[in-house]
Amino acid sequence: MPEDLQRQLQEVLGDAYRLTGELGGGMARVFVADERATGETVVVKVLAPELARGVDLERFRREIQVAERLDHPRIVPVRAVGQGERLMWYAMPYVGDDTLRNLLAREGALPLDRALAIAADVADALGYAHGRNIVHRDIKPENILIDAAGRAMVTDFGIARAIEKSADIVSITSTGLTLGTPAYMSPEQAAGNMQVDGRSDVYSLACVVYEMLSGEPPFTGPTAQAIIARHLNEAPRSLRVIRPSVSPALQAVVEKALAKNAADRYADAGAFVTALMAPEHTTVGRQAVRARRPGVIAAVLGVTAIAVVLAVPPVRRWMTGQRASAPALDPRRIAVLDFEDQTADRSLGYIASGLASSLVDELGRASAIQVISRNAMHALLARGVPADSVAMRLAAGSLVEGGVQRAGDRIRVTLRLVDPVTHTQLETASFDRPMAQLFLLEDDLAHQAASLLRRRIGRTVQVGEAAAGTRNAVARDLAFRADKEVDDAVNASRGAERLPPEVTTRKLEVADSLLAGAEHADAGWIAPVIKRSTVALALAQGAQGGAQVRLLGTSLSHAQRALDRSPRDPRALEARGTVRYWTASWLALPDTQFASLLTGAEADLTAAVAADSTSATAWGTLALVKLARGDTPAAQRYATRAFALDTYLANAPDLLAALWGASLVKGDYDDSWRWCEQAAADYPEDSRFIQCRLGLMAEDGARPADPALARTLVARAERLDPSGARAPHSYVPLYRQLMAGAVFARAGERDSAEAVIRRVRRATGGATDLLTDMLYDEAYIRLLLGERAAALRLLDRYLTAHPTLRALAAGHARWHALAGDTTFARMTAAGR
Repeated sequence: MPEDLQRQLQEVLGDAYRLTGELGGGMARVFVADERATGETVVVKVLAPELARGVDLERFRREIQVAERLDHPRIVPVRAVGQGERLMWYAMPYVGDDTLRNLLAREGALPLDRALAIAADVADALGYAHGRNIVHRDIKPENILIDAAGRAMVTDFGIARAIEKSADIVSITSTGLTLGTPAYMSPEQAAGNMQVDGRSDVYSLACVVYEMLSGEPPFTGPTAQAIIARHLNEAPRSLRVIRPSVSPALQAVVEKALAKNAADRYADAGAFVTALMAPEHTTVGRQAVRARRPGVIAAVLGVTAIAVVLAVPPVRRWMTGQRASAPALDPRRIAVLDFEDQTADRSLGYIASGLASSLVDELGRASAIQVISRNAMHALLARGVPADSVAMRLAAGSLVEGGVQRAGDRIRVTLRLVDPVTHTQLETASFDRPMAQLFLLEDDLAHQAASLLRRRIGRTVQVGEAAAGTRNAVARDLAFRADKEVDDAVNASRGAERLPPEVTTRKLEVADSLLAGAEHADAGWIAPVIKRSTVALALAQGAQGGAQVRLLGTSLSHAQRALDRSPRDPRALEARGTVRYWTASWLALPDTQFASLLTGAEADLTAAVAADSTSATAWGTLALVKLARGDTPAAQRYATRAFALDTYLANAPDLLAALWGASLVKGDYDDSWRWCEQAAADYPEDSRFIQCRLGLMAEDGARPADPALARTLVARAERLDPSGARAPHSYVPLYRQLMAGAVFARAGERDSAEAVIRRVRRATGGATDLLTDMLYDEAYIRLLLGERAAALRLLDRYLTAHPTLRALAAGHARWHALAGDTTFARMTAAGR
């Protein structure tokens, strides 16, 4: 009886929770409870008794505890796990009892933008979990909660996996329960394959999308067996028959995600939602296209940011799944404005800026809220957006402001929590410290802000201790001053009135001197050492020749010194991984050294995101490393994850280039065009996003070749970047020419294509590295011209010189015409 189970569960829970009602159940029975320790409302789920009889409860506990490590704003986390009297229970925050199932029951098929926004939220959660090797296995409308702001959250991560790993499957199936829900079950899961991966969840999410758009799942039937048989054997009914307003392109996206064979689906949830949110499908996307503005080149440095970055306009909602509008602004989405220096002589500006930056970093680690990055704030302010409008432009539901004053030898900080819609001051707090205790201001600030936000969002915001990392006031003062010099360097290089590069260089050199002073004042504090690594990397980006090599070595040395003191520090790991990657990218190195640096960079960055999964810059640089190593699916997954964390990501142009390149190599030309055109609109002065159009015109056989346009693009790229300054050496101008030659070959202009090859060969000046690099692209032109044997010979010579790129060549879609060729298979074989 239900009341008997509730009574038994209450006895097991003791005083920790007080059960107040029941919501329902499936594989688990769901109760609402008050958590006595916090006073918060939670849900307690208990494994259905008929299911528990077939489960090893101790192993179930171990397996479900894996889900406790998931920390993502779109995932309802597991907060506690327990057992007793043959009952296995776990507790989760109470988000509300409105589910997507309820929403569909009330409204039927949803408006297109609403359906795709929900899909984007779910895909964001899935991508995060899949990156940690956790597959949900039971994505369905009942497991998708709709919070008060209309955002989707995924619940029950881990339960299906835990049952699968700990259960006697024969015993379980004899109860009539299934691991998964037939209407949303992937073919491989329906067939009993226990080794499913994230593509199974992609299929289930596609079933949910189909239902949101049509009002019913793709497959229904009188019994579970009948539904499973249809998943295995039938194609779903055309969405456009049910709902003619669905575009052919959107129908094709859903059908691909519903492919019977997992290999034919999107590689991951991020790729699926990127295709779903394409501008031509949705109002969100169309608004994003209309909102495009040119980016502004800026030298932006954060704690572990790379040197030169372009400020990204707020138009990548279709990448991250953010809606153009929502039913209400979410108060858990926080914007922190730069604090105001309220002294008469404006002498505390560096402390005001440093405290705001520190507060963003500290609140950014709290799982209860989402903090908008400083990159976003500064990008809009640089465009002239008024400070009181920034929060609304960023869809922030809470705005934090502050001011800094001096009172004798004390510094006083005032903190204000403001409603960005009404500009009403909701909460305020003030506190002060002696100048000699400057380092304690950051702890005070973080805890006061957390207290104000607790009352605003009705939930505890956990912040750490010792945000400053030092108790030395002199060291903290010098570090604040260094941060201000870095900010000034950013401003010097941003906007229409950019100052000469030597001004930026001088400010970075001053910042390094101040950081050296901070390090001397507190030799045990590693933050200045890590920042010195970042500053040296920024200086290296603007240097050439031996000076660049020395600065890269200096950057690496600083990162290594930080790791010698704290081997697991995620910031230090990210710093070393970042400098290793850019050293491999900027310098012309032998293949063995290039490969070694990438291996080291991947290890560092993987460890960094494992220790701190909130670092968008670490995810972004890891995506670049994965692409350089030929792992294009991972590159797309990590880059999408980085954008999800920070739409205004510092190294956005590099990531856009990575996403374009990853899609191009895989042959996902529609995706590749989308990334390329988006980047070209945002950064019209960046030659890479002219080159991407050339590369696509050369390789996308579904679109007509346009020799005249190819010539125009080459000329424009050469005007913007005649030397290929963004490349590790001068091959990029030759690449442009060769891609134009490939377009000529596709168009049947043999003589023009041959002329390009001869011209490029002369342009190498006999340089061995350039002659070797052009072999790869010349081989492609020869293949297009019908010279298969010549293409294979050239490609073999290239891969002999660059053996680490065999896997990349094997997966490059431009060589699909060689599939099945034994010579091509031999030359691209791993370990050859």
